Amino acid sequence: MPPQRKTPHARTIDRFSAADDLHLIQIPSPEAGSGEVLIRALSSAVIPVDHKTRNGDIENSAPPLPFTLGWELAGIVI
Repeated sequence: MPPQRKTPHARTIDRFSAADDLHLIQIPSPEAGSGEVLIRALSSAVIPVDHKTRNGDIENSAPPLPFTLGWELAGIVI
Protein backbone atom coordinates (compact mmCIF):
# COMPACT_ATOMS: atom_id res chain seq x y z
CA MET A 1 0.00 0.00 0.00
CA PRO A 2 1.45 3.42 -0.93
CA PRO A 3 2.02 5.89 1.91
CA GLN A 4 -0.86 8.24 2.61
CA ARG A 5 -0.18 11.76 1.36
CA LYS A 6 -0.62 14.78 3.55
CA THR A 7 -2.52 17.74 2.16
CA PRO A 8 0.11 20.02 0.60
CA HIS A 9 0.46 23.68 1.50
CA ALA A 10 2.45 26.49 -0.09
CA ARG A 11 3.67 29.98 0.77
CA THR A 12 2.44 32.35 -1.90
CA ILE A 13 2.50 36.02 -2.76
CA ASP A 14 -0.17 37.93 -4.64
CA ARG A 15 1.83 41.17 -4.89
CA PHE A 16 5.46 42.19 -4.66
CA SER A 17 6.02 43.50 -1.14
CA ALA A 18 7.34 42.76 2.35
CA ALA A 19 7.55 39.37 4.06
CA ASP A 20 4.40 39.98 6.12
CA ASP A 21 2.37 39.58 2.92
CA LEU A 22 3.13 35.86 2.59
CA HIS A 23 0.07 33.60 2.54
CA LEU A 24 -0.09 29.95 3.58
CA ILE A 25 -2.60 28.21 1.33
CA GLN A 26 -3.72 24.64 0.79
CA ILE A 27 -2.93 23.45 -2.75
CA PRO A 28 -4.16 20.49 -4.80
CA SER A 29 -2.05 17.33 -4.63
CA PRO A 30 0.29 17.38 -7.61
CA GLU A 31 0.26 14.67 -10.25
CA ALA A 32 3.26 13.78 -12.40
CA GLY A 33 2.63 14.19 -16.12
CA SER A 34 4.24 12.30 -18.96
CA GLY A 35 8.03 12.53 -18.71
CA GLU A 36 7.85 14.09 -15.22
CA VAL A 37 8.52 12.83 -11.69
CA LEU A 38 6.83 13.65 -8.41
CA ILE A 39 9.09 14.62 -5.51
CA ARG A 40 8.10 14.42 -1.85
CA ALA A 41 9.77 17.48 -0.35
CA LEU A 42 11.55 16.64 2.88
CA SER A 43 13.24 20.00 3.36
CA SER A 44 13.10 23.40 1.73
CA ALA A 45 14.97 26.65 2.09
CA VAL A 46 14.43 30.33 1.58
CA ILE A 47 17.28 31.55 -0.58
CA PRO A 48 18.19 35.01 -1.93
CA VAL A 49 16.18 34.54 -5.13
CA ASP A 50 13.02 34.04 -3.01
CA HIS A 51 13.61 37.40 -1.30
CA LYS A 52 14.31 39.10 -4.62
CA THR A 53 11.20 37.55 -6.18
CA ARG A 54 9.00 38.57 -3.23
CA ASN A 55 10.33 42.13 -3.31
CA GLY A 56 9.88 42.41 -7.09
CA ASP A 57 13.60 42.99 -7.58
CA ILE A 58 13.85 40.78 -10.67
CA GLU A 59 11.68 42.96 -12.87
CA ASN A 60 12.67 41.48 -16.24
CA SER A 61 11.88 37.93 -15.15
CA ALA A 62 9.25 38.45 -12.46
CA PRO A 63 6.77 35.56 -12.38
CA PRO A 64 3.06 36.10 -12.90
CA LEU A 65 1.09 36.52 -9.69
CA PRO A 66 -0.04 34.77 -7.58
CA PHE A 67 3.28 32.94 -7.24
CA THR A 68 4.44 30.09 -4.99
CA LEU A 69 7.82 30.80 -3.40
CA GLY A 70 10.40 28.07 -2.95
CA TRP A 71 13.15 27.54 -5.46
CA GLU A 72 15.19 25.06 -3.45
CA LEU A 73 14.22 21.73 -1.91
CA ALA A 74 15.51 18.30 -1.04
CA GLY A 75 13.34 15.23 -1.28
CA ILE A 76 12.74 11.80 -2.75
CA VAL A 77 11.20 10.77 -6.02
CA ILE A 78 7.94 8.92 -5.33
